[in-house]
Amino acid sequence: ANPPATLFYSAPNTEHTLANTDAARARRRSTPGFRALWARGDFVARAMLLCLAAMLTGASYVVARRAWDQQALFASAQRIRRSFWTAPNLYEAVGTLERKSPFRPIPEDALEPATHREGRLTDGIAANEWIVMSLRRSVRAVETRLDAGLPFVAAVGATAPLVGLLGTVWGIHAALTD
Repeated sequence: ANPPATLFYSAPNTEHTLANTDAARARRRSTPGFRALWARGDFVARAMLLCLAAMLTGASYVVARRAWDQQALFASAQRIRRSFWTAPNLYEAVGTLERKSPFRPIPEDALEPATHREGRLTDGIAANEWIVMSLRRSVRAVETRLDAGLPFVAAVGATAPLVGLLGTVWGIHAALTD
């Protein structure tokens, strides 16, 4: 009741092997991919590919850079929590901050209106309002720096599907006219 050995192994048939090799070559030639698109594509197809590649590269860079900046910001915030709030007064607390810390301008801007109020045009503004305005300006500056590049990512997210659709329509048009 054992099956014959010829069902599991047979000597290679050279004609059959050559046919498979030719079929494999033909399959590789007709397989879609970037290399085939570049080789057989016209100017518009290549432009679509380059445009999508540039958008992907730019958006990936911005996202990676923002992630890196966020990580550095969180690490800086952890260090500040340990040193800033344990200082005896605000002046010494500012001294504990690193020079390049994104948080340093915030308390410095709060100290400036609190200490320099002699004979200025700002005398008409209450000290607490001036401090609040300075703090808002500093926080806005930090937020603006962290948001850098995000409009580009939003533009890529909005236009990449349309560029892809244009490429698809152009490819269908090219396939039907050939």
